[in-house]
Amino acid sequence: MEQQLTLIDHTDERLNLPSAPIIGGSQECMDLIERMRNAENAKICAGMAAIQYGIASTVFMYRKKKDGDLFFMVNPKLLERSDEVVWGAEGCFSDKLNPVSDDVAHRIPPKSYWVPRAKWVTMSFVDAQGEPQQETFKNFLARVVQHEFDHTLGLRCFQKDGAREICGTEDANFTAAELESMATCKQARQTQDWDTVECFTPPSE
Repeated sequence: MEQQLTLIDHTDERLNLPSAPIIGGSQECMDLIERMRNAENAKICAGMAAIQYGIASTVFMYRKKKDGDLFFMVNPKLLERSDEVVWGAEGCFSDKLNPVSDDVAHRIPPKSYWVPRAKWVTMSFVDAQGEPQQETFKNFLARVVQHEFDHTLGLRCFQKDGAREICGTEDANFTAAELESMATCKQARQTQDWDTVECFTPPSE
């Protein structure tokens, strides 16, 4: 029995490098997908890329709602994205984690970041069954997909241009409208499908 995949340290240089394609539908790919399903924090994450476990293959998993099924993208490509940019809060398991406890599920990101993303994206990819797919993702689900896709390119959310650390619910670095959006989005994510959960749209200047 293979050892469970565990997260590599946030200082590992592999996180800053692009991952390599893998043959979708191959035994190697199917084995990796199965290992990722059972990996550390797989049961609680919104998404996770293979490289976060130290495997430099262009594969990531994601959910479409809280506690929903895991879906997989193999060799994803960004085909199109919206011109409209929205903002939302993100955490990352490849940021510095809280100290390891006896229960690895408590290794969670202590920080969140306010990150700009496209409102919607269209991706092509191979799914977990080895079938080619093309799909458009929007709202918070688009944010999850873009976050994980960035990992395959060697980029983490707090490295994005304009990303700001969120220090609390009364952070003076954010407007009242931004703080309200953070709270509303966080609450909505608990019960709604993520493609219906809208992120913050900056007011027109």
